[in-house]
Amino acid sequence: MKSTLMLTEFFITTSRNVWNFLFFSNARTVRNAMDRARMNSAIRTFDKFAIRGENGGFCTVNDLKSISAADFQVLVDDIDNADVEKRIFA
Repeated sequence: MKSTLMLTEFFITTSRNVWNFLFFSNARTVRNAMDRARMNSAIRTFDKFAIRGENGGFCTVNDLKSISAADFQVLVDDIDNADVEKRIFA
């Protein structure tokens, strides 16, 4: 449920500035956001189990399939903290 709320918040934040994006495509934006969240989830899972060794380094299928609110928060933070000079959108 929290991940759903975070995803909703992410898309609301993004849609506020949607007309400022130079190359905006709704379906592509959703797909890219989900891909980034999956990548952030993989990095978080690897860090948790392989690097820090939680649970003896073993993770469950649910650990591998889970995407948390924090995985979307990374995207929101990237948008909020983006260097204005390096943006590809207006």
